[in-house]
Amino acid sequence: MSYKVEEYQILSVKTYRLLEEETGEYWYPLSLFLKRILFQQNGATKYRDNPKYNKFMKVISYINPRSLAPNMPNKTWCMNTEGIYLLLQNITINKGSNKERMMKEKYLAAAQNFFGGVIPKNEQQYIGYAPDLTNYDVWSIICLTRDTTLDKNTIWKRCSKCGFYYPNTKKYFVMQNNYLSTKCKQCCGYDFVCENKHLQYIYKNDGLDLIYQLYLNSDNIIDELKKWINKGGV
Repeated sequence: MSYKVEEYQILSVKTYRLLEEETGEYWYPLSLFLKRILFQQNGATKYRDNPKYNKFMKVISYINPRSLAPNMPNKTWCMNTEGIYLLLQNITINKGSNKERMMKEKYLAAAQNFFGGVIPKNEQQYIGYAPDLTNYDVWSIICLTRDTTLDKNTIWKRCSKCGFYYPNTKKYFVMQNNYLSTKCKQCCGYDFVCENKHLQYIYKNDGLDLIYQLYLNSDNIIDELKKWINKGGV
């Protein structure tokens, strides 16, 4: 088997993986991935000896032309994409200071984005996929579902007060001393702003009840619209 070294990047970390040219399958040098992306020091041994994971692993010998010794072959345990996805599903972050845990959770969320997986959040501060909006308030849902800046690379942060996840941007968290607040804007006493200028106008002019009926696609929309107009909404 021949392997091609390819660089990839997760947040600020640049590292590499191996493309098995005959099959098109990617393999990730496991100790490198654990250390650089997930900040784990236990190496590949923990997974090599576990039958849940070792079926996705093998030792690969390869030449890395980007290393300090480009003609010296590397030989290391690697895990394929399926194994990495399984590994990420079972990662728990329970050690380190608050700052260290936040950093680890942010990189875990970014890894979720990179590998395209929805991974149980376990109340972590950052996640790399859109949360279930079922229990969110209507205005949050309106703003989030109309936010054209959101994509598969969006990192979501858990508000330390209400516990809901919002995109980790100035749209949803207040800037404080050059850092985004831990509480969302709503919990800080501010409103989210909707990209849809018509809905934003209605909201700013005491039209939340009308927006709620629009959201429900209710038969009461016309009655609520009349009430809003009579209050001076337009």
